[in-house]
Amino acid sequence: MIKIRLIKNKDYKFNNKERYIHIEEYFYSDLPDLSNTELFDNLDLLYEGHNYKDSEDDVFVDILSCFNSICELGRNIYNTHIFKNIRDINYETINTSEEYMPIYTLLYEWIKLNGSPYKDIDPKYSDLRDFLPEDRLMQFAYDSLICYIIYQINASILWLDNYDGEDDYNDTNDFEDTITNSVASNIKELIDFINLSKLSKNTIDELYNTQSKVLEDAYEDGIIDKDLEIMEEENIGSSEYQISINRILISVIATMITDRNYDFLITSQRPIYIKDTEMFSLFENAESLIGIAYYQLLLNLTAGDLPYNIRRCKNPNCSTMFHSRYRQQYCSKEECQKYRKNIKGYNYYHRQEKKQKRKKATK
Repeated sequence: MIKIRLIKNKDYKFNNKERYIHIEEYFYSDLPDLSNTELFDNLDLLYEGHNYKDSEDDVFVDILSCFNSICELGRNIYNTHIFKNIRDINYETINTSEEYMPIYTLLYEWIKLNGSPYKDIDPKYSDLRDFLPEDRLMQFAYDSLICYIIYQINASILWLDNYDGEDDYNDTNDFEDTITNSVASNIKELIDFINLSKLSKNTIDELYNTQSKVLEDAYEDGIIDKDLEIMEEENIGSSEYQISINRILISVIATMITDRNYDFLITSQRPIYIKDTEMFSLFENAESLIGIAYYQLLLNLTAGDLPYNIRRCKNPNCSTMFHSRYRQQYCSKEECQKYRKNIKGYNYYHRQEKKQKRKKATK
């Protein structure tokens, strides 16, 4: 689990290298240590909201650490393979099941480390009671999966579009074909998991039903229908496919953010008093940690390029996108480092073999 970096107002300095966003009220966790066997009998600690010991006003949150933490949670949930499709998650009613124990464990440990992902809203005393889902815990599983999968889809498509086939260890095109095919297969798998076509069609219905002006211009002249057709053709390597998928992803996330502004609203209209300078400054303000993650996700989608030094691991059996240093080709997972060594050894052996053949041919 990645711990989100937080700075209290009294400790905030303006020379931070990281990007911080202000959150008005942050709730710390007070969950006890529980074994897996004890957790199922104590899920009320999560559901009843007694897991927050205190709140802190005027906290600054490192945007990237928040996004990475929630994406990692989504990746861990996805890798349990308990949910075969994101539609398996029902957060409209609470229906706890032993089948979801690995999911509960991941959510429990994340909240224990990082606190509440959502703004504190009591449905009994809020106009939002008709909109808030019954099971905010499973909604958190849904949101973390959405953040992880949509980021992976977008980053993988951009990586595929920019892949130059450069490989320090490989002398043939076989490896390049293997890895590009693996990336394309992974993109399709993730798109199927979140049922992106259905999500996109729901977005269109939402726009028509509410007469929302959000993204309205993007749907003129039947452009969304064309995007859906291109997605279903699955010509994943084409730039046309990349543009259409990116447009679909942005429309889906933008509509979700608009519908759930109580979680996702970002504003810069609130002056924050900074104790370090004894002055008011204008900061971006978020409603919740999950709102910060979606904000960064939307920034990634609209940036049109991979974040700095982001690569996909060259192990064709791994889908991890990671920050590459010194032209690092493989992520740090043990199986990927082992794969790297095997590839390096294999290619070294065959290079020596070719050298010996050339020497014999010249004699």
